[in-house]
Amino acid sequence: PLAFARLWLKGRDNPAYRERWGERLGHGPDLPKRPRLWVHAVSVGEVIAAAPLIRAWQARHPDWAVLVTTTTPTGSAQVRRLFGDAIEHVYLPYDLPGAVRRFFAHARPTLGVIMETELWPNLFAEADRQGIPLVLANARLSERSMRGYAKVGGLVKSTLGHLRLIAARGPEDAARFIALGADTDGVEALGNLKFDLDVSPEVIERGKAWRAAFGAALNTSETVMANEEHPSGMPAETAVHGSPRPATAFGENRPVWIAASTHPGEDEQVLAAHRIVLATHPDAMLLLAPRHPERADEVAKLAEARGLSLARRSKRPPPSRERAGERGGDAGKRDASPMASSPPSQPSPIKGEGAKTDVMLIDTLGELMDFYAASDIAFVGGSLVAHGGHNPLEPAVLGLPVLTGPHVHNFREVYAAMLPTGAAREVRDADALGEALVELLGDVPLRQSMGAAGKAWVETHRGALERLIERMESAL
Repeated sequence: PLAFARLWLKGRDNPAYRERWGERLGHGPDLPKRPRLWVHAVSVGEVIAAAPLIRAWQARHPDWAVLVTTTTPTGSAQVRRLFGDAIEHVYLPYDLPGAVRRFFAHARPTLGVIMETELWPNLFAEADRQGIPLVLANARLSERSMRGYAKVGGLVKSTLGHLRLIAARGPEDAARFIALGADTDGVEALGNLKFDLDVSPEVIERGKAWRAAFGAALNTSETVMANEEHPSGMPAETAVHGSPRPATAFGENRPVWIAASTHPGEDEQVLAAHRIVLATHPDAMLLLAPRHPERADEVAKLAEARGLSLARRSKRPPPSRERAGERGGDAGKRDASPMASSPPSQPSPIKGEGAKTDVMLIDTLGELMDFYAASDIAFVGGSLVAHGGHNPLEPAVLGLPVLTGPHVHNFREVYAAMLPTGAAREVRDADALGEALVELLGDVPLRQSMGAAGKAWVETHRGALERLIERMESAL
C-alpha cells in the first residue's frame, strides 16, 4: 500500500505514475514462447545506454524477441520513442515473491540483462531457480554505495551469487563487487557501454534545423570556409560534430550553448553564467534542459525573474528540416538508431522567435541529443550541486567541448580520464562557468580542438559492447 501511495503522490507531477499498476504486481500479457532477451533499464539514462546492446542483439539474433522493462514512466516513454513496436515492454514488478513469479510466468525470458546497479534479491533468486542466466551489465559501484550495501552484506552477497556475470565498467567497480562477496570468476571489467553510442544522421539534421531556427550558424559561430584546415588536422567540414557541413550558414552567427540535465540549485548558477555570457555576446542563446521536465515552471520563473526572455520547447513546433538542407529520402521514416531521440515529423518552421529568445527551456523528453547537436558548447549538469554529475560522453561524441562542475562522483573514472585529454574543463561555480563560456565562445580554435579531442577519446574507448555480447552468448 505504501508503494502505491508513493506512486499516487508522484502522479501529481506525472500522471503516468497512476497508470499500469497491475504491471507493478507482475501482471501482464502472456508473451509468445520463443527465445527472449530481457533487458531491465530503470529510467531514461539506462535505456539510452542499453539501446546499442539491444540493436546489436537484434541484428545478431533476429529470431529472438526482446523484452525491455523499466521502473519510471519517463523510461517507458523513452523505450517506445526509440523502439516503437520492435520490442516488448512492461514495467518491472516490485521485488515481492508473488509479483516476481507472475512476471516470469508471462515474460518467459531466456536470458536477462540488468543495466548498471539494480540489485533485487527476490527477482534474482527466482531467475536462478528457473535457470534463467542473469548478467549485470555496465555495472558500476561507487565507494559510497559499497559502504551502504556492506551494511546488509549477507543479503547482498547472496543476491550477487545469483548472477551469471557481473560485467563491470572498470577495474575499480569490479574490485568493489568482489569486496561485497561476488565470485571472482564471475566478475569481469569489460568497459563502459556508454562509449559505444552511435549518433544517427537524423540527429545531426535535427540539430542543424534547430540551429537554423535559432538564427545561428549550422554548427559553430566561426566563419571557417569548407576548404580550410581545422587546427586538429581534420578538414574543417568534418571537425565539428563529426559530419560534413555546408560552408554557408542559415541565419546569423549566433552563439548557442546548452546546460543539460540540471538540478535544483544549479539552474540559478547556470542563468547567472548566461548573464555573464550576454555581457560579451548579447546575441547568445542558452538551451536549458532540466533533468526532470516537470520542474519547467519553476525554472521558467527563475529565468524570467532575472530579466531573461524565454521560450519553451513544448510550446514551439520543431523547425522544418528543409531549412537545414534535408531533401526527403529516408529521413521521414522512423529512426532506427539508438541515439535517435525524437520521432520524425515534418513540422512548420519557427518564424522569427529564436532571435528574440535568451533562453530556450527544453521541457520535453527524448530530444537532448538533438539539442546537443545544435550547440557550440555543453555544460553537463548535476555537477555544480552535489548530485554526482551526468553522462559527458553524449556531447563529446558530437565534438562539443564539455564543461562540468566539481561534483562528478557518479562519473569519477570517466572524468579522471577525460579531463587530461583537454576535451573537458572543470568549473567551480557560476562565475567560473561564465568566464569559461566567454573564453570558448571567443576562441574558435580552442573550442574546436577540445571537441576534436573528445571525439577521438571516445573512439579509443569503444569495444565494451562487443565484449559484452560475446559473454552473453557464452552465458547461454
